[in-house]
Amino acid sequence: MIPHPIRRALSLIIALACSAVPALAEELSGQWATIVKVTDGDTVWAIPEGADTRVKYRLRDFDSPEPTKYKNAECDAERMLGDIASQVAAELLDGKKVWIEADGSKGAYGRGLARIKLDNGQWFSDLMIQRGLAVKWAGRAHDWCRAN
Repeated sequence: MIPHPIRRALSLIIALACSAVPALAEELSGQWATIVKVTDGDTVWAIPEGADTRVKYRLRDFDSPEPTKYKNAECDAERMLGDIASQVAAELLDGKKVWIEADGSKGAYGRGLARIKLDNGQWFSDLMIQRGLAVKWAGRAHDWCRAN
């Protein structure tokens, strides 16, 4: 029989180890990749570590406005904000090594859906939303031209 103080210490160690499992599982579900092209505020091309070819990803969990270059923005406000969102995304991601979580699902236009975590541990989607350059994904594209 294990003495009471040792049993208690073991229980504490097991409890702490079990509480770390969700964080560990999150870390194991992705891979490191280098961003080689930022298409706009929510679409990138990346080369996963150990791969030879680049992969196009639609970043999930948020929607950013369409930039001028695609000519499908609904109004001047969307184009302007889309251009800024694209520029900020390029500054934050282009050429950077990031953590990408992709589950193999595809979005519109056959792009893989993924989430990106920056090297400082912050989710890219959260940063874009905090800066007012994106909104949380609500199941459809946001109306950037609607008066607030």
